[in-house]
Amino acid sequence: MARAEVRLVPASAGAARRAAARCLRRAGVTGTAVTDAVLLVVTELVTNAQRHAGGVTGLTLRVTRDRVELTVRDAGPAFPGGGPDRVEPFRKVGLQLIAHLSTGVTVTPGDGGKAITATVSLTAPAGGSAPASRG
Repeated sequence: MARAEVRLVPASAGAARRAAARCLRRAGVTGTAVTDAVLLVVTELVTNAQRHAGGVTGLTLRVTRDRVELTVRDAGPAFPGGGPDRVEPFRKVGLQLIAHLSTGVTVTPGDGGKAITATVSLTAPAGGSAPASRG
């Protein structure tokens, strides 16, 4: 069960960050390291979608008892790090940062675009170097 959840189409990375910060506060997540990790992952996911994938079509941030799940949907069909039929290590700095701060990253194809979901643990230290997977 979610402690807090927000769904929106942010106009900018800053708007996404502010919405994420409010959601984390509502859920009672106050740890600086976790908050910083989540806000950085949100910023990178939204910025990547805006720069490389035709823009953000949706953002969902869900806080549960032990993790934060961030999903950014975009309009670009291209997959980061390779095609949907193979998993390759992320080569770009922003995606490497997302993988480092997350315990899991999944890329799922959708109607005309894709969804990238990153999971940040509320109980394990940041720096999990998540493997990329395709949904």
